[in-house]
Amino acid sequence: MNIWFAADIPEGSYGGVARSMHELGAGLKHRGHSVTIITREATGSKNYLTFALKLSIRFLLSGRNRPDWIIARSTDGVFCALIIRLLRLKTGTILHNHGWEEKVYRLEKKLSRVVVSTPTTWKSTLLRFPLLGLMLRICTYCMSGTVNEIRYIRDRHPQVKNKLIYVPNGTDTQPDGYWKDRDEYPPNFLSVGNLTWKKNISHTIRVFSLIKEQLSDARLFCIGTGADDTTLQNHTNVNMEGIKNISSVTFEDMKEWYGRCPFMISSSRYEGGHPLAILEAMSFGILVFASKIASNKEIIDDGLNGYLITGSDMENDADSIFNKLTQGTNRKVRMNALETARRNLWSRQITRLEKILCRNR
Repeated sequence: MNIWFAADIPEGSYGGVARSMHELGAGLKHRGHSVTIITREATGSKNYLTFALKLSIRFLLSGRNRPDWIIARSTDGVFCALIIRLLRLKTGTILHNHGWEEKVYRLEKKLSRVVVSTPTTWKSTLLRFPLLGLMLRICTYCMSGTVNEIRYIRDRHPQVKNKLIYVPNGTDTQPDGYWKDRDEYPPNFLSVGNLTWKKNISHTIRVFSLIKEQLSDARLFCIGTGADDTTLQNHTNVNMEGIKNISSVTFEDMKEWYGRCPFMISSSRYEGGHPLAILEAMSFGILVFASKIASNKEIIDDGLNGYLITGSDMENDADSIFNKLTQGTNRKVRMNALETARRNLWSRQITRLEKILCRNR
């Protein structure tokens, strides 16, 4: 089959959308399918509307190389889906849901404006949300990465319940598990994510600062913040002692950081899929402390393969993490984390997607 993955993101992005497209695309290509990944640079677009429009033009001009499937993020494939409907073409379209935007907006409205530095604009509510609803109605399938997202869409749009499919994020195995059999663990903590209200990095840093008061040699590595040290300092307004900021890291270089940090703190307020960084950390046997949001609770069973924290109460979270750093049960938790990672391999998710793509072909 000929498959297009499309998203209005930079070609060199190291975010979750890019990772998902590349991993699923590479897996399908390895299994003999033709795969093309189309990003912002490939269309020369300046915003999501021009990207969607130029993608549809590319589709019309594809001729004999017309794809069997277009898997496009959010509204990025809406004009392609319209053309396919109008011309009754055989190409299938999949709305790749990396976080249902209307749901995000509802959560955003509950937060203080001080917290939400880049709120959803009125243009999105008037234009993007209706286009998203249109794409949901006319696509072949809507692919979500969590059961919670599927339930949310099903409850709000029951007429499309038969279109909803589940293909979560995955990870690769680490044969030695790295951290599973260590006798000692350096007090190095890992945080992965940018400075958005969704990732809630400021809470992680504040929690770490309280831990460091009790554990002087503790260190926190903030990976992928997308910000310089000054911006990160201004964002958190706390003492940055023991904290190292790495604004951007390639997919391949992340292995170095998983190998340096036996502990991870993730304070996200929202994740549109199972967090890639958490799954990858678990594959290394890292002890993960993650906020108890729906997406995290689908992969973390508190006290069994990781630990859930509030993500909002600094003192509570700091005490909870500190008290678990030396528990003898943590080796078992790390082993269970490895098993969770092995049940969520990319190969398994690629098989899920391939079965769906081949269903009507």
